[in-house]
Amino acid sequence: MELSNRSLKKYNSILKNAEKEFIKYGFNKVTMDSIANTANVSKVTLYKYFSDKQVLYEHILKENYFKEFNIIEETIHSDMRFNEKIDKIIKTRLAKYYSSDRLIVEKNYDQSDEMRTFISERTIIMESLNTKLYAQGKEEGMIRIDLTNETITKYFEIIRSGLIANFSTLQDIQNEDLSILFEVLYAGVLGCNKKK
Repeated sequence: MELSNRSLKKYNSILKNAEKEFIKYGFNKVTMDSIANTANVSKVTLYKYFSDKQVLYEHILKENYFKEFNIIEETIHSDMRFNEKIDKIIKTRLAKYYSSDRLIVEKNYDQSDEMRTFISERTIIMESLNTKLYAQGKEEGMIRIDLTNETITKYFEIIRSGLIANFSTLQDIQNEDLSILFEVLYAGVLGCNKKK
């Protein structure tokens, strides 16, 4: 749908202000009325673009996902070395937790079928990108060649979960030191190309 400049401003105002509301109060406490008021639009205008609160919430989550995904995809397809890619990917994924103005999924949030399908499709695409990334890591001697992609993925998930759980303490670490910390954390696969 092509939007006029005026409509585009209203649409962007809805997204920006709805995200602030969701971050501040959580999905369950935010109403379409409060979003309309904060965005300075009528409820009619709000419902013109988004049929309900869940559709709006999931739209914002998807937009944020694509912002992160596009950086990760570009990084994997770039000419960087494997360890540089890992460093950039992890910092990109952690950025959402550092940001106070970026919506992340709430723990008790009940996803729609459409959102579950979206996540499932995106997971398949990420698996394909990870296959390419892991192959590069093996070629550069940074990952043991006998490790399966499933094992490598599980390893990175465990590390990422730990980083997320401790992200508030990571905020004080300088960028260069953070890169060194990542190298130490990933030493389980980085540089471990030979069996002992």
